[in-house]
Amino acid sequence: MNGRGDTMSRIHQRKQSHVDVALNKDISYHRSSGLERYAFIHNALPDLDFKEIDTSAVFLGKKIQLPLIISGMTGGHALGARINRNLAMAAEKTGIAMGIGSQRIALEHEDMHDMVSSSFDVRKYAPSIPLLANLGAAQLNKGYGLKECRQVVEQINADALVFHLNPLQEVIQGGDVDWKGILPKIGRIVKALDVPVIVKEVGFGISDEVGRRLDSVGVHAIDVSGSGGTSWAAIESRQGSMRRRMLGRRFWDWGIPTAEALQMNKGRRTKLIAGGGIRSGQDMAKSIALGADYCTMASPFLKAAADSPRKVMELILFLELELRTAMFGIGVKDLKMLKGTPSLRRLTP
Repeated sequence: MNGRGDTMSRIHQRKQSHVDVALNKDISYHRSSGLERYAFIHNALPDLDFKEIDTSAVFLGKKIQLPLIISGMTGGHALGARINRNLAMAAEKTGIAMGIGSQRIALEHEDMHDMVSSSFDVRKYAPSIPLLANLGAAQLNKGYGLKECRQVVEQINADALVFHLNPLQEVIQGGDVDWKGILPKIGRIVKALDVPVIVKEVGFGISDEVGRRLDSVGVHAIDVSGSGGTSWAAIESRQGSMRRRMLGRRFWDWGIPTAEALQMNKGRRTKLIAGGGIRSGQDMAKSIALGADYCTMASPFLKAAADSPRKVMELILFLELELRTAMFGIGVKDLKMLKGTPSLRRLTP
């Protein structure tokens, strides 16, 4: 097999291995997202009809029934294709947004075009929802530019492009470690690309300083994706060389808890997305109250999608019920009232 084929094989195997580990191993942070440190003040006399509570939002110019985005997770292999298809079908039925995993493999291995691109080809299952393309920001230092960004957007007819930030993961897995000068390159893509650009972490969190820098180049939204959910250091600790495993274990709990990352970044002109350890409708409600405009989830959806579209739909519908119940419990009728509500209090130690 030639060098190009070897690279393809490594990327393909790594992607499938990540999914296998995420489905079958303990890779959660030992530390929490910080959301449990907050509680709502119960309203025993809400002046509301539960049936009239509105959980809908507008994201990328499209109405969604919940302020919820299925986080981009996988693609580029057969299992990823099935997972993405199941996610897309459920997202379309329930009216929420969806991202897909990094599309780098589809750009760099056109010789495997049919197999690879089919795993990302979800628009046919979800014609109306906001759909997010995905590339690693580190690739902007590997020759990627506007052409490649347009390609991944066009490949899935996406409504936005997500750049994911994963410098710590790249070091642990021995990947792309040159991150010098990435921000101005993101800024140039923001100005030239025909769709909005969103920037997300993969689970280690975005600080106030990084949030300000991203805001300064005009990104549409920041997904803080803090610690408290799936640890990518933990995933890397489950595979590969002894060095990789040891380093992954040492940095298993590295990161900014999600609640803290939200507090650091609220009030910016960019839209704010809460991710990292969001596991319930109450977590969603707390995140919106802490300043988020939308929430994103990964692990619960991955496990449901490995089963069937029906399992994904059941999860989404229960999240909606739980969010509506939390809103009813504090007497707010819509997300505008929920955001910044004084009914959320930080618990004393």
